[in-house]
Amino acid sequence: MNLLRSATAVLSGAMLVGVFALPTQKAHATAHAVVAPSNWTTSIQVQGELAGTEFDDWTASGIPIAATDAQDNPGFIDINTIQIANDANFIYLRVSYYDTNSSGTFLAFDTDQDAATGFDVFALGAAAGLGSDLGYSNDFAFEQEPAPDFNTGDPLTGGPLGNGGALLFPFWNMGGVEKEYAIPLDTMFTNPGAPAFPGASFDLIVYTDQGFLGDVSDVISYTLAANPGAPGDFDGDLDIDGADFLEWQRKFGGSLGASDFADWEAGFGTPAPATAAVSAVPEPSSLLLACFAMAGLGLRRRKVA
Repeated sequence: MNLLRSATAVLSGAMLVGVFALPTQKAHATAHAVVAPSNWTTSIQVQGELAGTEFDDWTASGIPIAATDAQDNPGFIDINTIQIANDANFIYLRVSYYDTNSSGTFLAFDTDQDAATGFDVFALGAAAGLGSDLGYSNDFAFEQEPAPDFNTGDPLTGGPLGNGGALLFPFWNMGGVEKEYAIPLDTMFTNPGAPAFPGASFDLIVYTDQGFLGDVSDVISYTLAANPGAPGDFDGDLDIDGADFLEWQRKFGGSLGASDFADWEAGFGTPAPATAAVSAVPEPSSLLLACFAMAGLGLRRRKVA
């Protein structure tokens, strides 16, 4: 993990130096916005899959293409298609390319859907709809503010790496005709102390500064899909078990509270629908008792505070 963080930090430094030239480039961006359908999924895995099967879960999940970009940056990163989905913890992206050049892809999130308050990507003006509050250089996350800043340099928190960084496959130094991302939804800005994703809706672009004109996708507007599971199914896998209690415990005091625990308690043991072909694993009674005890402690601490 430390090696991955070090590699990511080195990458971010190298990439961000080059990107300071972005405002002087002319990009063939467009203000056209695509409204992507909301897609809830618990089937996407990024990293750790068997070789040759890494993207099969996207097809199996039936996630549609949200946007298609023209073949217009030959010899460099040339964006083709973009797919997007989410679960309770991550935004999932799959980007395909016209060739194997893909290392050096940037993501820009206008997390409050107000282009005037975010970084003006390619200096095209807020009217182009390309504002960005949160950026990713490959898998490295950074905070953006109105020009002339590209990266504020303030640290972020959250996600599997603790710094807001995304899970990425193939890795940052590898090419390929497609990449997939898991963008953590719990990412926090430290200055000011606020969630990077303050609401359920945001705008997104995929872009690169490589090539004579660079390449910029259409603006994609997306609203997080709601968990289709029953109350108490906090991880969205359609059953209610010990994993949901752990999810409640992690988010208690934030997005989940005492009433949500009551939902979990009432629904505990609910199996996934038979159509999902998943068998519920019986939970030991000792785990249930421990869950109740820990929840009681948490609620008492909350009440005292």
